[in-house]
Amino acid sequence: MDAGISLLRGMDDALTYPQGASPYFGRGNIPHPFTGIRITEKGLKTMQEYVGVVRDIVGWDIPLATDHFGRFGVEDAIKLAQALDPFNLAWLEDMIPWFYTDDYV
Repeated sequence: MDAGISLLRGMDDALTYPQGASPYFGRGNIPHPFTGIRITEKGLKTMQEYVGVVRDIVGWDIPLATDHFGRFGVEDAIKLAQALDPFNLAWLEDMIPWFYTDDYV
């Protein structure tokens, strides 16, 4: 399932980002770590609640995985992964682009 920052569209105080930027339509050719897009605690809680509802609907016997997160850096990828950990996800795909191999360490 998709569980990215697009879930936060229209919600005040769920994301921070540079003035004039749009976190939902990327930042052009700016690499993920440098977009300035950050997920706030309110945003993390909203995404956590969303995944929790899906987990309740499908149950715990069915593997659940996520993808299409958005253009943010490794720090927020870690925060989001920790927030979603209670739902025993099978995987979190491409939280940051695959070619940032050093960040995956």
